Order: sequence, then C-alpha cells, then structure tokens
Amino acid sequence: MKVRNIILEVLAIGIFIFAVVGLPAVLFRYHVKQNGEHYSGEVIQIIARNDEIEGEPGLWMVQKNPVWNYNDKEAPTEIRVSQGKDITLLITAVDSVHEFTLTGYDVKKKIYPGKVVNLSFVTTNPGQYKFECTTYCGIGHEEMVGHLIVVQKEEEVAASVEL
Repeated sequence: MKVRNIILEVLAIGIFIFAVVGLPAVLFRYHVKQNGEHYSGEVIQIIARNDEIEGEPGLWMVQKNPVWNYNDKEAPTEIRVSQGKDITLLITAVDSVHEFTLTGYDVKKKIYPGKVVNLSFVTTNPGQYKFECTTYCGIGHEEMVGHLIVVQKEEEVAASVEL
C-alpha cells in the first residue's frame, strides 16, 4: 500500500511540474513552429524583467536559443545584426507592464506579463540604436536599456546574439 502511495505521489508531482514548466514551453514552441511562416526573417526572443526587489536592476534579456530562460541574468542586452536583415522580435514581460521603444526604427509597443508581442522590421541603416522601457515599470526602470547594433554587410557580426 505504501509503495502505491509513493508511486501516486511521484506521478502527481511529475504531472504538476509538466503543467507548470513544460506545457507552456511546448505550447510556445508549437506556436512558433506552426505559425513560423508569418514571422519574417530571423527570430530573436527578448524578456523584459525589472527585479530591483531581488537586488538586480531592470533589464532586457536577449535569448540565445529558442527556449525562454527567465532566470538568465547574464543574458546579453545587445543584438548585433547585419544591415538589410529582416528580423522579428518576440518580446514578453515577467513582472509588470513595460513599453519597448527602439529609437531610429519608430518601434514602440506595450509588453504585458505572460503575453508575447511580435515586432518585425528590416535593419536598413548601419549604426547603434538604443532600445529601452519607456513606461515606468518599477525601481529598476532606468536600467532597462539595450542596443541593436546594425553593421554594414561586409563587416563581421561577431558578438552578442549573432544572426
């Protein structure tokens, strides 16, 4: 009887962990795979986080692989791409409402916790463009700055997130 109860407990814990962690990741990857044709160009994922209450400043976390990693505080805040690239940013928030603003590209969009926003554009002109949170989101709001670096086609794209 005890062995059966232990097996049921382990099974219940496994189902709970899958429901909380695995299912959202599987659904998101399925959504991207099924709807990938409507995303233009290379896809870059970004997470907005303002963790000042945990002792960390607010930041934009550029994801290096297709799985969302909400705890990667070492994630880069810089995106480096070649001129003429067609890119899509998939942006989500962890904690509060943010507003993603990319100067030089006339991109401005509210980001809500748990929702994924899709922003597509072509990197037309070489240069460094700041992206930031332009809606007050908490104590670390001023720290939420990143950069899109667009290099000329013949230059090497070698740092941060490479596309």
